[in-house]
Amino acid sequence: LVRQPRICLLDEIMVGQDPTSLTLMLQTLKTFTEQGGVLIFTSHDPGVAKILNPRVVQLTK
Repeated sequence: LVRQPRICLLDEIMVGQDPTSLTLMLQTLKTFTEQGGVLIFTSHDPGVAKILNPRVVQLTK
């Protein structure tokens, strides 16, 4: 995010995060999307997607 990318790809961003780091990361990523950035990520927690972006694609078996 330092170089101001337009698209950010992340895999399982919640794994291994303590609550403080997770809150900071979610705030940073939310700001990124609010400023026009595109965030594509995987997560087993569907609630996280609702925090970051209203457009969600959910894949199931």
